[in-house]
Amino acid sequence: EPEGEFVLPDVLPAKVLFLTGGSGITPVMGMLRSHRLADAVVLHSALTRDDVIFGDELRALAAAGRITLIERHTDVEGLLDIAELDTIVPDWRERATWACGPAGLLAAAENHWDAAGLGAELRIERFRPLVLAADGDGGEVTFAKSGRVAEAVGATTLLATGEDAGVLMPSGCRMGICRGCVVPLLSGSVRDLRTGDTTTAVPGDATTYVQTCVSAAAGPCELGA
Repeated sequence: EPEGEFVLPDVLPAKVLFLTGGSGITPVMGMLRSHRLADAVVLHSALTRDDVIFGDELRALAAAGRITLIERHTDVEGLLDIAELDTIVPDWRERATWACGPAGLLAAAENHWDAAGLGAELRIERFRPLVLAADGDGGEVTFAKSGRVAEAVGATTLLATGEDAGVLMPSGCRMGICRGCVVPLLSGSVRDLRTGDTTTAVPGDATTYVQTCVSAAAGPCELGA
């Protein structure tokens, strides 16, 4: 869950940038609902258009002229590179910025703002680290769409296993919050690292979905990714 102070000051800035990824849009949505900002840009990264949390509401705000919404869909455009800001939001240096999202995005933003001498203009909301309650047993993981196979150890998430094997995996918060990483479990067993609970799928049964960012192999398994 979010950690830290992520609120607008009593005197609202003239120009604001919200830099978000995955479920990081959640605290920003609360701010947008509570305040009418003169000039707010929302740059949001998600796997697909359909994966944008509060997508309809954000687009309605943009259509009403309340915000300027810039969506980055990583399935077709790739991960957002902070170095692209000069092109995407040319006046970012003039904006008070709030950022919330995956750790990699926040680290890159901190480095970018610090390098520009603007660290004081960047406010960051971080999610508390995931506390693992159990390890999986490990096993061979097959990624059906790509045809790749990887040997996974019990403490490594399916998301990390896939990415290490070169599989393009859907992801979001990477902490089990936003469900942006959910894929079908076609067969085999996986373990939820937060609770220790095991989910098993047998071919021919109803489709079972698992969160790959908080699950590990509990023996051989096949994912629809």
